[in-house]
Amino acid sequence: MSFAAHFNTGTGLPALPVREGPHPRWHRLPHGGATDLLILLAQKHPQQSVGVIVNSTDTQFSLLRSLERRALRLKPQTCTYRARAPKGRYRTLDLDRPGIVLVHRASARGLGFDTVVIPDTHTDSAVDLTSAALRMTYCMLATRARRDLHLAYEGETEPPLCAQVGPGDLLRG
Repeated sequence: MSFAAHFNTGTGLPALPVREGPHPRWHRLPHGGATDLLILLAQKHPQQSVGVIVNSTDTQFSLLRSLERRALRLKPQTCTYRARAPKGRYRTLDLDRPGIVLVHRASARGLGFDTVVIPDTHTDSAVDLTSAALRMTYCMLATRARRDLHLAYEGETEPPLCAQVGPGDLLRG
């Protein structure tokens, strides 16, 4: 919650919960490395939900295809309302079952997962860091996690938004 509060755009800080949890984790991934991270988290905590919140439908379906190729036994789920989705298959989610759920940022509000992974923070590199919309997005994304939050990027350079937070009390590398 402290990480989410960093991005809060309101006048006051939200009430932080009393419970303690691990610090959000920061991951630098090789190109296509998000699949490895997701498989590792799902195998490490097989009875928990892993929400993967992405910035584009292309990333959503790319990760789904990669997971279905490499770890079909994990039975990843996704949901989209776009015309690309085959009828029925990607229209509903079973949020009561553990496992990996891939959703677009626009669909994440109101959802909650044991672990949340934001694998594509690098896609926000060109966005103005002072943008209220971007800050509110990250505040909302961070609050989707009940226990663990993982932020990841591809490339050599840490995205400016999370570099602004920096390591320490709010983020662990």
